[in-house]
Amino acid sequence: MISRIALFLGCLVVATGLHAQTDDEKVIPTKESEPPFEVGQLANIAGYYIDLEEGMQLNFRMVGTKMRVYWIDADGLIIEPLSTEGNVRFRKTVSGKKLFQLSLVSNDAGLGHPNFIPYPHTFNLVLNVKDSKNGGYMTYPLRYNQAMSEPRAREE
Repeated sequence: MISRIALFLGCLVVATGLHAQTDDEKVIPTKESEPPFEVGQLANIAGYYIDLEEGMQLNFRMVGTKMRVYWIDADGLIIEPLSTEGNVRFRKTVSGKKLFQLSLVSNDAGLGHPNFIPYPHTFNLVLNVKDSKNGGYMTYPLRYNQAMSEPRAREE
């Protein structure tokens, strides 16, 4: 009798464990979100994308008049930033301030800078993001233009 109870409890524990594993599957939202993003939201397609390892991307975009940098996974979802600091250095095409320090935005979903960046948003820049593993900076030169700020249709 005791062995039957033990067998029943063992089966129950295994069944509960298997059920818990299927509940952890990733749920991908179907509705795109607008910035400011939160971790886990499906980002609308806008800005400049830089391919990283394992299908992840780094996304530089202008949100209104503010710079924002987001990390996006292979499914298009916002993930926690892999860095807490960086900077943007404008090249010769922009007059005025040339270096902007980036820090976590209010909801910790990306990096940004609070300063007003005047229109038009067409410039050459270098994005530097601190690598949390080795402390060095990853450098990404890019050209951004005003049209990149407009959301684009998601490819199926």
